[in-house]
Amino acid sequence: MPNTRDARGRFLKGTTGNPKGRPPKISLIESSDFELFRGTMVEIDNPRGGRKKILTREGAIQERLYASAMKGNVQAQIFLSRKFQEAKEALAESQARLRQIENRLNTEGYKPTDEERAAARMLRIALNLDPNPGWKIKRARPSRAKENPTAAGDAPSSSQRPSKPENRSGPPPSPKPAKPSK
Repeated sequence: MPNTRDARGRFLKGTTGNPKGRPPKISLIESSDFELFRGTMVEIDNPRGGRKKILTREGAIQERLYASAMKGNVQAQIFLSRKFQEAKEALAESQARLRQIENRLNTEGYKPTDEERAAARMLRIALNLDPNPGWKIKRARPSRAKENPTAAGDAPSSSQRPSKPENRSGPPPSPKPAKPSK
C-alpha cells in the first residue's frame, strides 16, 4: 500500500480517506409496505357535508391533489398538467406502436389466432383506437308517461293508448286546500 499521507498525517493531494465512498442509504420503506399502504381503504369526509367516501389511500391522495389544484394551488396545477401531458404522450406512443405491429403483421400475411385477435381488439379498445367497440348498449325504454290527447277529429294512432272514458256521474272532485303563505 503506497503512502497516502504526508509527514503531518494529512492526505496527499488527489487521495481520499474513503475510497469506497459513502454507503448507500437503506430504504426505510419496503416495497411491500408501500403496496400495503397504497391499497389500504380509508373513509373520507365530504367537505360539503355529504356522504362519506371509501377510497384507497392512493385515491384519497389523488382526490386531495385534484381539489387543491382546482382551488388554485399552482404547484398542484403544474404537477397535474405535467402528468396529464405524460399520459397523453404515453397513449400516443402506445397507439403508434400497436399500429406499427398491426401493419407489419398485415404486410407479412400473418394469420392471427382467435386469442391474438381478441388481445389485439382489447388493446385497440384500451388505447381508444376502436371508436365503436361493439358492446351491447342498453337502449332507453320508451316512456310510459301519458301522451298528449290528440286534436279534435284526429283518430288515435296505434302507438297511442286510448284514454280512459270520463266518468261524469257523481259529485265533482273537491278542490285541494291552498298552502298557507309564509
